[in-house]
Amino acid sequence: MVVWPSGLKTKIKGIVTANGDLSVATVPQTVCLTLQDELDVSAGDMIVAAKRIPQCANQFYAYLIWMDTQNLNLGKKYVMRIGAREVKAFVKEITYVLDVDTMTIDAGKPVESNSIAKVVVETVSDIYFDSFTSNPALGRFILIDTLTNATVAGGMILQTAQEPFQKENVFHQFWK
Repeated sequence: MVVWPSGLKTKIKGIVTANGDLSVATVPQTVCLTLQDELDVSAGDMIVAAKRIPQCANQFYAYLIWMDTQNLNLGKKYVMRIGAREVKAFVKEITYVLDVDTMTIDAGKPVESNSIAKVVVETVSDIYFDSFTSNPALGRFILIDTLTNATVAGGMILQTAQEPFQKENVFHQFWK
């Protein structure tokens, strides 16, 4: 096992619950893992299989489902919550807005309430994630307005923005 973001390797020694030890744990059980090595693992850290290392970047392509009554403003600071981790983030670029009635794209349309948009999100520090299609639990996030504490958007990570965009139509996969 590898603990992220530290990158330290260890093995799981035991799985402890309020009702006793387990040999296997599944979602949504609440468990305490005892590790072979003494490591500092904090809330928001991930423990992953050594062969299943997540991606790491501070910029990525994502689909946003915009829920705020105010239009999306490029560069506005938000808190991004991905899993148990929170990091400051902003939308760097709007690639296009998807018209859900016609399934056509509009590169110049503003992101309004109930819009779906493909964007580039940038975080102030690297985050660990997978694409939503390969691992929904590590590929979804929300954006929270720092002034109102309101959830303004939900998002699905497509891939890092540092590599050429892979053409895939995520929405058609979900609405077949």
